[in-house]
Amino acid sequence: MKDGEDGRVGKLNKGLYGLKQARRVWYLELRGVMVDKLRFKVCNADHGVFIKHDTKKNEDIIIAVATDDMDIIANMDNTARHFNYDISQHFGITDLRETHYLLRFEIKCNWTTCTVSINQGAYIDTITTCFNLTSAKPVYTPLKPGTALTKEQCPKTPSEFDQMQNVPYCPALGAAWYAAIVLQPYISFVLSTLSQFADNPREMHWRTLQRVM
Repeated sequence: MKDGEDGRVGKLNKGLYGLKQARRVWYLELRGVMVDKLRFKVCNADHGVFIKHDTKKNEDIIIAVATDDMDIIANMDNTARHFNYDISQHFGITDLRETHYLLRFEIKCNWTTCTVSINQGAYIDTITTCFNLTSAKPVYTPLKPGTALTKEQCPKTPSEFDQMQNVPYCPALGAAWYAAIVLQPYISFVLSTLSQFADNPREMHWRTLQRVM
């Protein structure tokens, strides 16, 4: 705005990285192309997934979008290639061919047996390295039998607070939750219990969280 124009409201004509509205503006642009021009339908369960079924050609294609990354699932190679061409008429794209990693999942396709396997090994290796647990010994249960976690264990004295001041409890908890929600549901109960102490954890809670990871 020019000097002396305080109090006026400007209209955002273009989404910019870093702005709160940028993601919405980009989604509306992408949705407009996918739905209005390429004739896809938006998945009711996840608006980042677009679906098209051509009964005449017996072609099915699903496009999963994460920001500006797309993963194409189609029943024929030609269907995927045609989509790449169509979308390239509207946006600049780079075709990375077969998917190996998506949203921190490792994806392996076995064309001989026609199977797809998904695992979080790479993600788990990343978080164990981030929280200095690469040399930790594996355990068979996320919670040690007989362990009791209560609010009474939380820090109460200044020295106890200082002891936990630089412990990355919340980041580690969030990292473990991502694994639990996606492929490791058996650790959800322990994490839900540990989440109760996120605002004021004690060393015992931290050690238990390390055991989970």
